[in-house]
Amino acid sequence: MTKRAEINKKTFYRYYPTLADLLAEMQEQCAQSYIDLINDLSLPDDLEKMQRAFFDFSAEKGEAYDKITISQTSIETFVKTWWILPWLPLGPS
Repeated sequence: MTKRAEINKKTFYRYYPTLADLLAEMQEQCAQSYIDLINDLSLPDDLEKMQRAFFDFSAEKGEAYDKITISQTSIETFVKTWWILPWLPLGPS
């Protein structure tokens, strides 16, 4: 990855001690872009608009976006780090 980016490995690891750190930053950027898109909408009234916006947003981003956002690890990290929803089941009740 560093060779392709034409940067030194030490430079990369100064900013991203682990690949998980890089993934977290990429996820944060994607999440913020979506949040900016739906910022004027509110729950529960605009839930359908939010869902449609999410699917449209996701479709525009392509395969790399899917890889960043869809893995089980990325979902768990997102929920634990950024957004605990009271109505989201996180495990057996």
